[in-house]
Amino acid sequence: MGLDVLPDIQACVPDFPFNLTRVGVTGVKKLIKIERGGDERPVVLISDFEVFVDLPSDRKGANLSRNFEAIDEVLEDAINRPVYVIEELCGEIAKRLLARHEYATRAEVKM
Repeated sequence: MGLDVLPDIQACVPDFPFNLTRVGVTGVKKLIKIERGGDERPVVLISDFEVFVDLPSDRKGANLSRNFEAIDEVLEDAINRPVYVIEELCGEIAKRLLARHEYATRAEVKM
């Protein structure tokens, strides 16, 4: 008795191909600790993320769980090294999004 493998619908060619400039998720809440240097206490923020990538016309959809994984990876790394600039954190998430969505040519991260 063989197992049937479901097709990867997101990777299929759509019936009506067109490019999408922003597919992603909004309202992703995460706790962020920003160091201030010296003897100052860090700033702890409850941050609301929006993350997007572009979707080429030859794909039917995007695997959006990769967006959550990219955010979690970067924040996990931030626990091991101090974060001083929010823009660097967002930039690193954008880089990871592009690495995880190999078809994407642009990524956008808002915090």
